[in-house]
Amino acid sequence: MPTTASAPGLLRRLAAMAYDAAALFSVLFVASALVVIPTQAMWGIEDLSGYPVFRIYLALIVAVFFGWFWTHGGQTLGLRAWHMRLVRIDGKPVGWLDVLKRLAATLMLWLPVQLLFLLGESADPVRDALVAWTPFGIGLLWILFDRRKLAWHDRLSGTRPVMAKD
Repeated sequence: MPTTASAPGLLRRLAAMAYDAAALFSVLFVASALVVIPTQAMWGIEDLSGYPVFRIYLALIVAVFFGWFWTHGGQTLGLRAWHMRLVRIDGKPVGWLDVLKRLAATLMLWLPVQLLFLLGESADPVRDALVAWTPFGIGLLWILFDRRKLAWHDRLSGTRPVMAKD
């Protein structure tokens, strides 16, 4: 495992995240269609977004998507494209407990502001989106100041991306 590999920079990590977001969007689109289409056909329910079971289903899809890649070689599609790998702080491979910690750390940075917006009415969705993503963005920008180039969710989960040896 590459324990001495250098930490990837912010732009490389953002590019990998963009690749992963595109792949995850596709997976969520198909996963949603597998539930929404039959639900509409059988019960006439057109919008499942307010149903907690549907939200939990999609959250599980996200967890399995990242978890499978991280526990099977440490590379999502974006990490592979940008020659990075996710490892634990000690350099060992990521396990499912590490995956859960990383997902929980990411969610912990993002959820509090989301809850505030769910409770209140707002007429400016663009501003709301910018404010809602602020904690996550600051957590990523922390890479620029951290001596080990770790984001907040890296530190909270005990994982870190490293440059993969080709």
